[in-house]
Amino acid sequence: MGRTTNTRISAVGGAAGQNQPHAALRYGAIIIDRLFGSGASRLDGKSIPSFIQTEPGLASIGLVEGERPLPEGTLVLRASFAENDMARALGRAHGAAKLIASRNGKILGASIIGPGAGEVIAMLALAMERAMPVSAPAELVLPHPSLAAVLTQLGEAFLATRQKGAQGKTQWGPAQIAGLSSPSRGLQPTRPCL
Repeated sequence: MGRTTNTRISAVGGAAGQNQPHAALRYGAIIIDRLFGSGASRLDGKSIPSFIQTEPGLASIGLVEGERPLPEGTLVLRASFAENDMARALGRAHGAAKLIASRNGKILGASIIGPGAGEVIAMLALAMERAMPVSAPAELVLPHPSLAAVLTQLGEAFLATRQKGAQGKTQWGPAQIAGLSSPSRGLQPTRPCL
């Protein structure tokens, strides 16, 4: 939320440099809450998703690979819509989801290109806002088929990485992580950023 030189005036939306309408609406609600309510509402800018309504949809939240160097030990997990049953049923089995996580499983960011990108990124926004670990989506029971199953795949990829490490192997070694690919589940090899 944008501050002005007058402490009694705040800027939201385009005036505050935020070009996502959903963020502007939330910031507006926070200002109203401050004026008439408790004023305790906060919004972490890192958990505001960006969405571009294209075909296929483009969405991102938090850290995005390529914008700047990722912290050491960060995992980049990938899942493909080519292996998603709903995407195939819709005839739109193109695109991917990429999730960036810390070693301990904290979701740092994600990028999605594909069908339902806006809805899937919204689920990740909630997970980030609630500080849910990347392994949490692996436990989701989703209706089948579902575009959101890419989140389950990402969670399973993270758990597989952790399981490999628990078996006495180098937990973050590229050779072990590269061996996690499973074409039948749509899991792509993960790689650490070292």
